[in-house]
Amino acid sequence: MDQETLHELVDIKILISTKQRFTNLEQIKIYNLYNKITGENKQPNGCSACLNNTISRLKKEARLNGI
Repeated sequence: MDQETLHELVDIKILISTKQRFTNLEQIKIYNLYNKITGENKQPNGCSACLNNTISRLKKEARLNGI
């Protein structure tokens, strides 16, 4: 993972660790980072379970990278 992506992951980790509800812009940032890391093309769709799974994966990536 490159340095830019790690910095984005740190910023998102702070966001997802401190909030329960996310604005549309925050959700877009979460999904964009997820897509950048996984190579998938997930989009925000209003599904809270989908968002929770995406956040769980980002938290796992943060743990694996020592963040």
